[in-house]
Amino acid sequence: MSLDGNLQLGFQQVAATIKTKISLSEKGAINGVATLGSDGKVPSTQLPSYVDDVLEGANLAAFPAEGELNKIYVALDTNNVYRWSGTVYVKITSGEVSSVAGRTGVVVLTKNDVGLSNVDNTSDADKPVSTAQGTAIALKTDITDFETHTSDANNPHSVTKAQVGLSNVTNESKATMFNSPTFTGTVSGVTKAMVGLDEVDNTADADKPVSTATQTELDLKAPLANPAFTGTVSGVTKGMVGLGNADNTSDANKPVSIATQTELDLKAPLASPTFTGTVSGITKTMVGLGNVDNTSDANKPVSTAQQTALDLKANLASPTFTGTVSGITKSMVGLGNVDNTADLDKPISTATQTAITTLSNNVGATDTDYVAVFNAAMA
Repeated sequence: MSLDGNLQLGFQQVAATIKTKISLSEKGAINGVATLGSDGKVPSTQLPSYVDDVLEGANLAAFPAEGELNKIYVALDTNNVYRWSGTVYVKITSGEVSSVAGRTGVVVLTKNDVGLSNVDNTSDADKPVSTAQGTAIALKTDITDFETHTSDANNPHSVTKAQVGLSNVTNESKATMFNSPTFTGTVSGVTKAMVGLDEVDNTADADKPVSTATQTELDLKAPLANPAFTGTVSGVTKGMVGLGNADNTSDANKPVSIATQTELDLKAPLASPTFTGTVSGITKTMVGLGNVDNTSDANKPVSTAQQTALDLKANLASPTFTGTVSGITKSMVGLGNVDNTADLDKPISTATQTAITTLSNNVGATDTDYVAVFNAAMA
C-alpha cells in the first residue's frame, strides 16, 4: 500500500522537525543540556564549582580531609588562604611578608624584637655619659684646671729661655724674624729636637708599636679571642648579648614552645597514628618493598623462577613424558586388580574356565550357545 504524496511529505517534515528538538530526558541531565529558571538563568545546581566559591574553617586542621578543586579555603585563626592541590592544601600568598618576628597581623616592632632591649632611643649627640665612661673620666685631670693653667701667659713657673734650650733666641715674633720666608729645594739642618719633637720616633701611624703605658692597660683587658675571665663576672645581662627574651632554663627543662606545640599538633604520633586525607611521600622502598610491582594477586604475571619450574612440569592435556616415569601405580589409573602379564602369558580366568567346563558338559551345544555363554562370562 503506497502513501499519498502529500501525506508522505508531511511525515518527512515532521521527522525533520523532531530531529531538531531536544529530548525531555536530556534536560538538566548529565551529558544533556542545561535548563533556564524563571529568572532566565541556568540554576546553580546545574553549574560546576568556580574559583569564587569560598569556604571558611576555624583553622587549617578544620578543613575537609579532602578538598575540592577550584575552591578557596580560608583559615579564620590566621586569615591565611589555601587551595586544594589534589593531595594537600597549598597556602596562597601574595609575595608579601606574612609574619615578622614570629607575629602576624598588624605588627608593631619594639627594640626587644631586634635584640636591643637595653638600648635607649637617643641620638649620639644626646647620649649621656655611661657608667664606664664616667669611671674613666674620673681618672683624668679636670680640663678646666688644665685649660686655666695652659692659658696663663704670665709664665707661672718662671721658665727662662735658657731652660728650654733657647738662650740665643731673641724675643721677637716670627713675622719680624723671617718676614714670611718661602723655602725651596730641600730644607736641611732642622732636627726633630729643634721643633720640640726630640722624643718622637720617625714611624708612620700604621707602623707605630704599642707603647708601654698602652700595653700595661691592655694587659688588664680581656682578649676578643678565647678570653679567660677571673673572679665573678657581673654587669652583663642577657639583653646585652641579644638574649633579652630567653628564659634561664636548661635544655632538659625547657618547655614545649607555642610554635613547637602548634607544629607538633599537625604531626602524627609514632604510636598508632591515624592519618587523614591522602598520605604521600612514602615509597615502596621506604617500607622495604622496593622490588615489588604494583599489581594485584590476580594480575601478577608468572615470574622467571616460576616459569623455569613450570617448564619442568608435564601439561595436564596430552603430556609427553621422557625418561622413566615412576610414582604412578595401577590403582591410580583404575587398574588395581589387573596383573602385570602379557596377553600371551595370561592364564585362563576363573570365569572363562567355568564357561569352558559348562560347554564341555553340554554335548551338542551350538556356536550360538558358546557365544552366549562367553558373553555371560565376560559381562
